[in-house]
Amino acid sequence: MLLCEGGGDVTDACGSGNRLLGLNPAGEAYIFCKKNLTLSADQTVSAGKIASAGDYRGFEFCGACCDPTGRVLFATVQTPGITVAITGPWARGNL
Repeated sequence: MLLCEGGGDVTDACGSGNRLLGLNPAGEAYIFCKKNLTLSADQTVSAGKIASAGDYRGFEFCGACCDPTGRVLFATVQTPGITVAITGPWARGNL
């Protein structure tokens, strides 16, 4: 199971930012990934966004889901509205 963590910037051993959390079969949470997103003006334009350049680490992930093949995990960074594609090796199970 994968959870999109919301509610502001989190500082932990991996630094500052929002996270996608996984749950292992025993129900224990682990950090699946941590967002470290800062964008320049050129990057926002090339992504087709009307967003300000800046630090987006404090904005949450949302809408995590897999493609029909289960090979790609998509997650959206709520602000500025950018979706990222994350590939596995998912067959290995929990990290």
